[in-house]
Amino acid sequence: MHNGGQKVIDFWDQWIINRTVYPLAIALLLGGTGLAILEVIRRYVFGVSFIWQQDIVIYTLLMSIFLFFSYTQHVRANVEVTLLLDFLSHRGRAANSAVRVMKLVGYLISAGYVILLLYWGSPLPAQYRECGIMVRSQLCPFWPFFLVFVISLVPLAITFLIQFYQELKGADSSTAAGH
Repeated sequence: MHNGGQKVIDFWDQWIINRTVYPLAIALLLGGTGLAILEVIRRYVFGVSFIWQQDIVIYTLLMSIFLFFSYTQHVRANVEVTLLLDFLSHRGRAANSAVRVMKLVGYLISAGYVILLLYWGSPLPAQYRECGIMVRSQLCPFWPFFLVFVISLVPLAITFLIQFYQELKGADSSTAAGH
């Protein structure tokens, strides 16, 4: 089981996060930034502007950020408040056990929260499409952007569950992500 679990984690690390989520997040970030720069040039140099460009820039950058959540959690580069965990980790075996339980509970709560967001958010893109909800400029539908927001939560939930599994099995968190 441990070998099979590690194969799944390695696949997740190499193919899903490093070759899919991360490059897509970078592409959206660079694309949104490039579009914003183009808009500045068009507006202030040529005096013209695309009415839809601001909406596309905002949603593209937000989609990038949502995807980066999964990457930063995967490589454990997210912001953490570890004062209590650090304090307890130097207080003996019982305190170390408490730290481990707190981490396990934290991963489960985080995964559960993201799974609830997925559950409640999944029907919304179809509803937005059916209702014809548009972005602020009213030139393109909102549902494709929201669909990416919802889909980007899937790797985050799975990453929390993988980290729960690694903590449960006692994997070293500094090497678990392969970085």
